[in-house]
Amino acid sequence: MENNPIGIFDTGIGGSSILASCVAQMPHESFIYVADNKKAPYGKRFRSTIYKRVRKILIDLIECHQIKAFVIACNTASSVCKQKLRNEFAIPIIAVEPPLKLVKREENCLILATKHTLKCKRVRHFMKRKNVAYKIAISSLAARIDKNIGNFDEILPFLRKKLASFAKEDKNISAVVLGCTHYSFIEKQLQQVFPNASIISSEKAVARQVKNTLREVNLLCRKKGGTLKIILTKPSDKMENFINEIYAAQLDNDAL
Repeated sequence: MENNPIGIFDTGIGGSSILASCVAQMPHESFIYVADNKKAPYGKRFRSTIYKRVRKILIDLIECHQIKAFVIACNTASSVCKQKLRNEFAIPIIAVEPPLKLVKREENCLILATKHTLKCKRVRHFMKRKNVAYKIAISSLAARIDKNIGNFDEILPFLRKKLASFAKEDKNISAVVLGCTHYSFIEKQLQQVFPNASIISSEKAVARQVKNTLREVNLLCRKKGGTLKIILTKPSDKMENFINEIYAAQLDNDAL
């Protein structure tokens, strides 16, 4: 079973940031990347709808592809589904969450996430613990990132408009926490909106968690020659090519 693939799930390209970090830390592993772009975005959907959808995808991955672990690389889906899925399924399930643990209490922090993620009890706990000053849910941002694959600068005017009130000098934002894996692809644009803030993302920490979890259950692959299979619920050459390029670029980096 150690040679079986790892399933990585997201609504679009966001989870490929997690995929890249997983490949960097576990280059021998094989992966199946599922993007539910047909039903994206999840931010406006009912919790019950999200859970049923993710559960069905997980069952398909177990039955058809014999995955050895499942990574929910979507903060919204993680906040809604992770505990129920862990209670029902025996395979390791690794979820993502906003990297609030990395925030220093003295930092003036803004968290960007969906409304479901911001309502999550665990997220609210860490926001209070870390004294997070500001939060905002931009429901259409992940969809805009998927739409503007390869040309993320097109999103910059939208970001400036939506985040204008937070970018004022009197707010003095010193840290921006990314509560959606899609947002990792617009770090450069966010840095232009908040030039004096550190941008905090979760992909490296999630990949470490995946590796440590597989090590604990003796499922790390020791055999060279990992592969990637991409499954989109709605055909999109642009999205598939982007995910493939992210994967190939990381393999090239590992080979250097």
